[in-house]
Amino acid sequence: MISKEDAETLKQLSAEEGLKFISSKFSETAVFSTSLGQEDQVITDIIFRNNLPIRVFTLDTGRLFLRTLRIAFTK
Repeated sequence: MISKEDAETLKQLSAEEGLKFISSKFSETAVFSTSLGQEDQVITDIIFRNNLPIRVFTLDTGRLFLRTLRIAFTK
């Protein structure tokens, strides 16, 4: 849980700055759940591009195309 002060700080930050702030405050416990949607791809890119200590996971709901899954889980 974040404090009211941290919530106010986050409102003033860009997405990248906000993720950096979160990862600095919660480096041991920060986790991002992605549905592999467009918005989530942007957030995932920011996390990995900046090597932030935020774990990323997705749930296979059976709604994604097989091709999408192949691309998503190929290194």
